[in-house]
Amino acid sequence: MLKELGKYKDNLSSILLGDEYILRFLLKETSGKSDEAIAIEAKKYIQPHLYMEPAEAEPACYIFLETAVTKTTSTMKTMKIVIQPVCHKDILTVQNSSAGYYGTRYDLLAERIEELLYPSDKALSRQRQKEFGIGLPELQSVETFTGGLWIGRTMTYLVPDFRQVR
Repeated sequence: MLKELGKYKDNLSSILLGDEYILRFLLKETSGKSDEAIAIEAKKYIQPHLYMEPAEAEPACYIFLETAVTKTTSTMKTMKIVIQPVCHKDILTVQNSSAGYYGTRYDLLAERIEELLYPSDKALSRQRQKEFGIGLPELQSVETFTGGLWIGRTMTYLVPDFRQVR
């Protein structure tokens, strides 16, 4: 059952790395770079653990991910996903945000992450369900996160999934 913890993190990372909007927010410059180079660079900013003070000295944005199993029965398990979009306090303000997005950088990242987990397109929504068990991640809570020079959101989701019987 613990195998799914890493699988969920990999699925989340893939979804985030496949989104142009997220990549633009995390990376300063992407023009002239190959898709592979962009993905390698972006992986530095999408971390498979909860917040730890980033080693980078310059202001940046990060997305931290964690998973857990919260409840199991003989046929079902409930997975918990915690996602933290976090930004350095020196770069919170966004100039000319994309249409429909409001707030600070971490607000925009949180909003886009939610859109990726709850796609309005039905085919993409069915694909997400396959990536995350038998249902889409259900938002349980949103908290403000602060740590030194960093601020962001902590978003907690629950996902129903089939229990793997051995």
